[in-house]
Amino acid sequence: MPVAGRREPCEGLIKISQYGNSICQKELRMPRVGTLGKIAKEIEKLSQKDQLKLVEKLAHQLRRSGITLKRELDWKRLYGLGKGLWKGEDAQEYVNRVREDRV
Repeated sequence: MPVAGRREPCEGLIKISQYGNSICQKELRMPRVGTLGKIAKEIEKLSQKDQLKLVEKLAHQLRRSGITLKRELDWKRLYGLGKGLWKGEDAQEYVNRVREDRV
């Protein structure tokens, strides 16, 4: 039975160092495994077939919830989209005007 103020031996590691003639003892805390880490360890215990079933189930749930993958932008579709915005505008004059506005 644990005593108040004492830690169980399985909670951490003890590092013992020697400096000259003196010995120093320091407790090292083990990093806590988060929920996802625990789940990942349990998944590793499953067969590959069961892991695949789990992935399919999770993908189905995510699709139903409306989460979508971020699609890459097709830059080719944007070609010429804003050409009317620059009609009659000299590029260097525009750059000079914008720089003057910042100062």
